[in-house]
Amino acid sequence: MDHINNKYTNNSKFFCNKDCAYYPCHDVVDGQELNCLFCYCPLYLKEDCPGNPSYIIGGDGSRIKDCSGCLFPHMADNYDRVIEELMNNEISIEVTCEELYDNAYRYVMACSGYDSMDEETAQIQKSTADDIYNRYFHDKSIIVSLKKFDKECMHDGYFAFGKEKLKCQVLGRFSHSIIKCGYIYTCHAPKAEEVDSILEQYYIEVWQNSLLDSMRDFLHDYIERKESVRRKSYVTDSFGPGFYGMEISAVNTLAKIMKGNKAGVKLTDSGNMSPAKSLIGIYLVMNEDIEWQIRDCISCVGSGQGCKFCYGYKGKL
Repeated sequence: MDHINNKYTNNSKFFCNKDCAYYPCHDVVDGQELNCLFCYCPLYLKEDCPGNPSYIIGGDGSRIKDCSGCLFPHMADNYDRVIEELMNNEISIEVTCEELYDNAYRYVMACSGYDSMDEETAQIQKSTADDIYNRYFHDKSIIVSLKKFDKECMHDGYFAFGKEKLKCQVLGRFSHSIIKCGYIYTCHAPKAEEVDSILEQYYIEVWQNSLLDSMRDFLHDYIERKESVRRKSYVTDSFGPGFYGMEISAVNTLAKIMKGNKAGVKLTDSGNMSPAKSLIGIYLVMNEDIEWQIRDCISCVGSGQGCKFCYGYKGKL
């Protein structure tokens, strides 16, 4: 047992195997000993891990994580932090409004209806919209918190997150054999102070909504790229409380799951999300592409009439 560090012999948080053919697997200074307990780093798949990895960029633009210079999981004092990271499967993504601008501006134009205005009015509206963006949003960011969940959480007509069951009629409308996994996300729009001008206040809210819509598009593409490293995957549109066969009360369950998220979204005592311009929802990742059109279903809570994705639909996808 000489190869095991005597200082930590009775410590379940440290194991140093100097007889290993690969020890030390990283460059160390004289006298430094590595914790071999996490021989293969369990945080490798975490993009925002607490270590210091570098990245190799492939010819197709893909990034390969290189941990050869990272000692984080092998330091004795970091055991508790590694376990904490494993228990928290949250991914935090920060995207600047500038990155979202082009797509968000298309949402602004669609919402504002410039095409139906005369040229002079349209110019005034566009000028106001541009001014509001530059004053309140151009230097802001949106932080999104993502939590991945396993396909075993999905059942016909409901999600099961531990003891929490969440009704969702759409889950009974397609084969679960094509489901790969799912993601819960939450974020909120950049904040802006209220103004006296009705037109300016209108465009503040239009920009907040448009940036959130653009963020959802960004998130859809991000998840699809992330899940398609080895095999092409397909991501559904975002859906959640209040539409697509999921009742408004689902906000409470999802908010509990996302409690303490880095996006700063909270549930108030009255059951509302705070800040007011907040989103919480779900993406599903599929191994096959399916027809999944959600944008016209925002007000649907799985009513008796249903639709082709809900319990009133008699056909098949």
